[in-house]
Amino acid sequence: RQQEGSIKFLLLNAGRKFSEAVSEVRALLIVGGTLEPIEEFHRLLLSEGSVTGGSIERSRLNHFSCGHVVRMEQILPLVVTAGVSSLELDFSYQGRTPKMLEELAKTFLQLVEIIPKGIVVFFPSYAFLSACLNAWREKGFLDKISKLKSVFEEPRG
Repeated sequence: RQQEGSIKFLLLNAGRKFSEAVSEVRALLIVGGTLEPIEEFHRLLLSEGSVTGGSIERSRLNHFSCGHVVRMEQILPLVVTAGVSSLELDFSYQGRTPKMLEELAKTFLQLVEIIPKGIVVFFPSYAFLSACLNAWREKGFLDKISKLKSVFEEPRG
């Protein structure tokens, strides 16, 4: 019988990595853009059965948080379901055809032309990001986009 899928087992508990860091350092600074809810980190570091075995007292934790640097009026989240040619944008694995990737590129190029300043685009996976960028490079869309805006790609890993 032919295999039709796969199963991946991943450790999503950051406690493993924290335990290594906490056991080897005198001070630990955790910095990030999306650390909320911070209670999860407190639980991870303080509770019995946590990576520290509850050996850190709450009074030893300092939490500093800045407000968001982007004002709400600067944010316009959009969900785009169809491209400039009215082709449905289907981001399922089966829907990621060359025609759909080209439609996405045309749509994105049009948005880049009319939106002032910067744009942040989120992709569901590195594989899909790579597929889009490779297709857009091949068809010349990325060059057109790069002439209008600086393009930065998140590094993998």
